[in-house]
Amino acid sequence: MNSALRTISALTILIAPISIIAQDKVIKPSIIITGEYLGETPPLRDLPTLTEAEWQLMVEKAERKMLNPKLRNRSFPFAGQALPKGPDPAWQREMGANRDTRDPIINFNGQDSPYYPPDANGTVGPNHYMQTINVVYTIYNKVGNLVAGPTALNTLFTGVNGSECNNGDPIVLYDENADRWLVAEFSLCGANDYMLIAVSTTNDPTGTWHKYSFDVDDVPDYEKFGIWQDGYYMGTNNSTGNDIYVFQRSQMLNGLTASFVGFNNAWRPTTIDGFMCVPPVDNDGAFAPAGSPAGEQRRRTALAPPQAATAAPARCRARSGPTAQRGRQALLSRAPAILGRYSWARAGRETLDVLLEAAGAPS
Repeated sequence: MNSALRTISALTILIAPISIIAQDKVIKPSIIITGEYLGETPPLRDLPTLTEAEWQLMVEKAERKMLNPKLRNRSFPFAGQALPKGPDPAWQREMGANRDTRDPIINFNGQDSPYYPPDANGTVGPNHYMQTINVVYTIYNKVGNLVAGPTALNTLFTGVNGSECNNGDPIVLYDENADRWLVAEFSLCGANDYMLIAVSTTNDPTGTWHKYSFDVDDVPDYEKFGIWQDGYYMGTNNSTGNDIYVFQRSQMLNGLTASFVGFNNAWRPTTIDGFMCVPPVDNDGAFAPAGSPAGEQRRRTALAPPQAATAAPARCRARSGPTAQRGRQALLSRAPAILGRYSWARAGRETLDVLLEAAGAPS
C-alpha cells in the first residue's frame, strides 16, 4: 500500500510541471479568413427611422423571450468552499460615501428597448454620443438633440451577408487614435453565423460607414471588443470552437478588404451557468508600444504577470490625471511579461499583420 502511494505521489510530482508548462504554451490561430466588404453605407442621418409597426414587432418578439427558464433557479454549489473566506474586500455592498458633488454637465434620455436584457451601450466622440441597444442605434449631439435614428441596427449593414437578420448584442466604440467609430452586432438566422462590423469613414457618426461581414464560429454570443494598435480584438461566449478573434484594423479604417484570425482558447473560463466570455482590454489614451501583446480580463490584473496578479477590475480603462497616467505606464511596462494562460493567445510576439502576411492575406 505504501509503495503504491509513493508511486502515485511520484507521478503527481512529474505530471504537475507538465500541466503548468502546457497551460503557458502559445496558441496559434486556428483560422485565418478574409471578410466580405461591400463598400460604404449611405449617411446614417438619411436612413429611415423605426416605424410604429416595427416597434410593435420588436415588442412581440421580446415578450416571447422574456423569461430564461434555465436561469430561474440559480445554484452556487461551491459557495461554502470559495475564497476568500469572510468578507470579500472587492464586493461593494453599498454606495460610496465620498460622492462627487458636481452635477452632470448634461443629462438626457436615450432610447428604450423591449428586450431583456436591452444590452445598452453608448460611447462619446468629439461632437456626438452614439447609443446602441437591442436592436437599434441612435445618435445625439453633445447637447442631447437627436441627429440620427432611432433606426434598426441591421440597416447599417444592408447588403452584406447576415444583414437580413437583426439579432442584437450590439457594441459601439470610439477609436480615439483613429478618430473613428466602430459598431458591431451578430447575425444568427442563416446557415452560417456572422459578425457584422462597421467602421465610420470620418469622425462624424451620422455620415457614411465601411461595412463588413465576417463568417465566424456558431453563436458568437455576447461579443466584446477592444481597440488595440494592431487590430480590433473580440471575445465571445462560446463553449467550443473559436472564441477569440482579431480583425484587421488598418484595412477596415481605409475601407479595404480585411481579414481576421480566430483562436480556439483552451483555457476559456466558465461559470455554473456555462457563461465563458474573455473580454479584451480596450486601449484608451496613447497606444501601447508597437508589438505589445493585447491583454484579457479573467480574475487577473490586465497586462500583469500571473505571479504578481490581483483581482482584475471590471473594466480596464485608463483615466486622466497623474495617478491614472502612472498606473497606465506601470501596466504598459509589464505588458511583455504576459504569460500564455492569462493573455490573449498570440503567436509569440508576432503582430496580426505578420500572421496575415505569412498566410498570404492582404496587409
